[in-house]
Order: sequence, then structure tokens, then C-alpha cells
Amino acid sequence: MKYLFSILCMLIAIDSWSQETFHRKIVSSHLGEMRDVWITIPSDYDSINSYPVLYMHDGQNLAYDSLAFAGTWDLKNNLLQLEEEGLKFIVVGIANGGEKRMAELSWFFNPDHSSGKGRDYLNFIVEEVMPEIESTFHIDKERIGIFGSSLGGLISIQAMVEFPEIFSMAGVFSPAFWFNPQTMDQYYLSQIKPRSRIYMISGAKEVYGEINFPEDQKKVDSTLNSHLTKSQYYSKIHEDGEHKEWYWAREFNDAIRFLLKEK
Repeated sequence: MKYLFSILCMLIAIDSWSQETFHRKIVSSHLGEMRDVWITIPSDYDSINSYPVLYMHDGQNLAYDSLAFAGTWDLKNNLLQLEEEGLKFIVVGIANGGEKRMAELSWFFNPDHSSGKGRDYLNFIVEEVMPEIESTFHIDKERIGIFGSSLGGLISIQAMVEFPEIFSMAGVFSPAFWFNPQTMDQYYLSQIKPRSRIYMISGAKEVYGEINFPEDQKKVDSTLNSHLTKSQYYSKIHEDGEHKEWYWAREFNDAIRFLLKEK
């Protein structure tokens, strides 16, 4: 399987970045369908070193304008800059399920929306995507992260609670806590392992009627600031921040610098 996957990746590399990106379709028993995955490795990847891995949701929106819903995270240029700073890691972008997105990116049931299929989605990552990645690339298993925005931010912090033995870091951008308010519960969040690192942001402009992203983030801050040290938890609300890809793209590199900094 390892060599077959490597050959397939080499045949379907889809970009001319200095980092090499491969497109893979993975059949999932958990999701009941085939799902697109994009793997980006450092430009000087070798089989001697081991690399941190970042599993990112909404993979369509990371790098390709032709696939993105409303702009991209400018992953190409962000990774180039980070490499110049010596930060090298593997990014695994996982496509969302389209109309299934809300259900897959939420652990708890929301009676007003399709929801609560996060267990299936995270099991897909842990049991079906990860084995493919780890059988092909050299992985630093002590530094496996999960990263997303909005519902992707929600499921990322839920993954830190539900799979603490696997995920040691998370990028949580504009998390949609309103969708699963149980996530803000003090006892729930206290199950995050103290060794973890979490980088959380939202924008002051992310207020939509009764849905208030920055206020929900402050509620979570009250728990995580007492549970994690300043070197493990970073939280920021930007005055100009909006619920848009340009904002998340701008803040991506700072998140990586925090999550991957030397202990």
C-alpha cells in the first residue's frame, strides 16, 4: 500500500509549487463515499527527518481558486514564507462534504440543523486518512495538529477533547461555538490534555444577530486560560476580523509559528 500510494501521488502531483502537492481520493467506510485529499510536503522533504502534520478541513478552500467557495487561504505563498523561516511540515487538506458539511463538522446534535456526524468524520481522518499518510511519509507523531475555520474551528477543538491521544495542537479560527454550545462547557474543555497547544482567533465584526463569535471565544478563554499556560494557549480577537478567507489566510502563519515553536 505504501509504495502504491507513493506512485499514485507522483503520477498526480497537481502543482508546480516548490512544495510538492499530491491529490488523492480515499474511499471511506465511515463517510460512505470517496473523499478528495490534498497532501503538501516541504520542498526539501527527505526520508531521514520526521515532520509535523497538519490536518486541515475544507481542503477545497486552501489553495485553488477554481475549487474555493469564496477565496482561498493562499496556502502556496504562506507555506513558502514559513519554509524560509525554517518551519517545515506536511499539510493534509481534506475536502468538505458539500451539503454534508454542517453535519460532519459538528460532534453534537443541533436540533435546528443537520448535525452531529463529527464522530464519523473524525474517525475517517484518524482511521482512514492517517494510516495512508503515515505509511507513506515520515511523521512526527508527537506533533499532529488539526486546523479549520468556522465549523472547521469547532470540530478542531472538539477533536482535541475527543482524541487527546492523537491531536496535540489545533488552529481554531472563528469557531462556530453557537452551533454546538456544549463545546463551551467548562468540564468538556477541561478534558483537553495540558500538553496541548491551541491557537484561537475571531474577529470583532463576526457578530450576526444573536450569534456573537468574539463573545463565545471569551467564554472559552475563561476556561482554557486557567487550564493551559500562555505558551500552550493563544487567543486573539482582531478588530478588523471578518468571517472570510482573507482573514484566515492572513493569520495562518502566526498560528503556525505558535503551534510549531520549540518547547
